[in-house]
Amino acid sequence: MTEVVFLGHAVDRRGPPVYLLYLLRCFVGSTDARTQVLALEGGDLLPEHEALTRVRVVGEPWPARVPRAGRPLTAASDAVRRSRLRDVPAGALVHVNTAWSVRGLRYLPSMPSPPT
Repeated sequence: MTEVVFLGHAVDRRGPPVYLLYLLRCFVGSTDARTQVLALEGGDLLPEHEALTRVRVVGEPWPARVPRAGRPLTAASDAVRRSRLRDVPAGALVHVNTAWSVRGLRYLPSMPSPPT
């Protein structure tokens, strides 16, 4: 069965997350593909997204925000996020909802890191 991963930067009430919610309503209602949303940040539309599909907020791996001053900290953060998503099928179709959310591709299995 096909898995479609919708990659978003947040699930709040700004334009792109609202668009993603409308897209999910149409898509989930018209296909039998498994779906999930991977969001870099949470937001107040989380319950509405969760009513349609599985939602995972990758977020920061530690409760407090830590400045990204050094490469080792960034590498450790990325490793924690990747471990949270290791069950995403390597052949999943990925819909990147915004240019900002492309940052999340590096956390998916078998996905190349976007250029920085």
